[in-house]
Amino acid sequence: MTARTRSVLGNPVVVFQFEGIPETEVRVPIEHVLDGDGVGVIRQIENRLSSIPDRISKAQLELQEHQRSLEDAQRSLTTPFKHTEQLGAARGALAAVDAQLAIPRHFPNPPPPLTDPNTPPIQRPALTRPDRATLAQAGTDDRTEENLWN
Repeated sequence: MTARTRSVLGNPVVVFQFEGIPETEVRVPIEHVLDGDGVGVIRQIENRLSSIPDRISKAQLELQEHQRSLEDAQRSLTTPFKHTEQLGAARGALAAVDAQLAIPRHFPNPPPPLTDPNTPPIQRPALTRPDRATLAQAGTDDRTEENLWN
């Protein structure tokens, strides 16, 4: 058994650990080790020791579950993919679409732009919705504003 000090969340503790046995760490505030007769510390260590057989059983069950999962995964690797034919057809269709979208080899350079790059862009006025007064003046009282824009 080893005992070392450590700070946990800023508080000093003594960590007892049985070497070579996982999950046997017992953390005790340093005040409990220094004060009193140590009965509480000994009780915690004894409880951890008495729980080892249960922990071993639990670890063995987990190991069996993982081994079954591994066997299932290895079996599924040898099983052929059930959608192989559809996958092949989809890959063929994708290749046909890619071929249609590809730039032909006799056009090594992209075509020139349709407009002169030095020409300034066309300034278009912003569109605004007419208010109800403007609609009334235009004689469109019988139509709602929503109908004008739909």
